[in-house]
Amino acid sequence: IIISTQITIKRKMDKLIKKVFTPFKINQLEIKNRLIMAPMTRSKSPNSILIIVTNALDAMAQQALKVSSFNKEKVVGMAGVLDTARYRSFLAEELNVSVDVVQAYVLGGHGDTMVPTVGPTTVGGIPVADLIPANRLEEIVQRTRDGGAEIVGLLKTGSAYYAPSASIVEMIDR
Repeated sequence: IIISTQITIKRKMDKLIKKVFTPFKINQLEIKNRLIMAPMTRSKSPNSILIIVTNALDAMAQQALKVSSFNKEKVVGMAGVLDTARYRSFLAEELNVSVDVVQAYVLGGHGDTMVPTVGPTTVGGIPVADLIPANRLEEIVQRTRDGGAEIVGLLKTGSAYYAPSASIVEMIDR
């Protein structure tokens, strides 16, 4: 399993890439991924699975898929696990129950395009819509979409790191 956090390398490369490649109008994200992912190509690690963590997560995962030449089943972003964990946590907090009794999923991209599901979500087998008023449920859905920014705001500097690392462990452990 290869976990691609890339954040430190990405920051260092930003200046170089803008200076060297921008005049040629080459896709900067693709260049970053080529430089980072080159050692992890299918020829060097053919049985590996790539877990992509770096934002812009959806774009980075697509680029990692393209650059690595891995099959699509071997390149995944960790946002689904992370966003689902946040959603389940927010619902459990609202209802003052253990997160273990909350069954919920977040679909789609990481950020504004994510879709925290409401219809199939249950708490102890009871539909969440029967337990939380619709307007409050919508606030929780929106908080889930804004979860990463909320954490970064609380940290004041840097980026969220605990929840993403816990999500990676969850993915590897399963």
